[in-house]
This record gives sequence, structure tokens and C-alpha cells, in this order.
Amino acid sequence: MPGPPLRESKVADHRENLTVHQINEAKEVGAKGWKKREIVLTDFAGSETRLKFMLLGDNCDFGEGLSAGDQVSISFHLEGREWRAPDNRIVFFTDLVIDKLDNMTAGNQVMAEVQPASQPAPVQPAPGDDVPF
Repeated sequence: MPGPPLRESKVADHRENLTVHQINEAKEVGAKGWKKREIVLTDFAGSETRLKFMLLGDNCDFGEGLSAGDQVSISFHLEGREWRAPDNRIVFFTDLVIDKLDNMTAGNQVMAEVQPASQPAPVQPAPGDDVPF
């Protein structure tokens, strides 16, 4: 018997003492204008691993006060989905989505409880679109 779809299961975690490496501007994606902001965080605990996280929907605003070099703690969950490309290939995506963000930079401790983002409808690209976002 197959397991539940990925949308129904969440793998969640919490990480402290991460450094903001890069923060991108919020952008609208897809035909319905879904908003996302990507944040690249670095973990110096033994290796300099850089991971891209996302803020979705109205939660993109929580990235406004961040700068490269800021220390943050986050709670996040893993999301997965599939997308059918115009050539009928099935493509799978995995995203690290921030649920809670705490800017720990000295003198700038701000806690932002991120509101759960409603799931966007599966993306069906317009003719000529070659990516789902």
C-alpha cells in the first residue's frame, strides 16, 4: 500500500547559529503570481555548507531586515512536489521552507513567527514556459 502524498507529510527541523550568506529580493513566480524569497544560509559547524531556504507568500516580508553576515536561528520544514513539464517529463522538486526566523545579530534580535503559507495550486505552465516557477 503506497504512503501518503508528499504534500501531506512534513519533515521539520530547527537550526541555530546560521549565517546569512545571501538574501534575494522577493519575486513573483508562476502564472498566478505566487511570491517567494530565497535565502542562502551557511553553517560553519565543521564545514562551510550553504543551503538555500525559502520564504513563501506574505512571509517574504520577514526577510526585509536581514543582511549578509547576520546570525539567525530558523525552524523549517521540507516540502516536495512533482511537476509535469511541457514535454510531459515528470520533474520533482524539494524545498526547505522557513516556518520561524530569529535574527540573532547583536542588538537586532527580532523574532518573526512565520505564518503557514497556503499551498499554491500545481503549476501548469503557459505555452513557452520551460520552468515551473
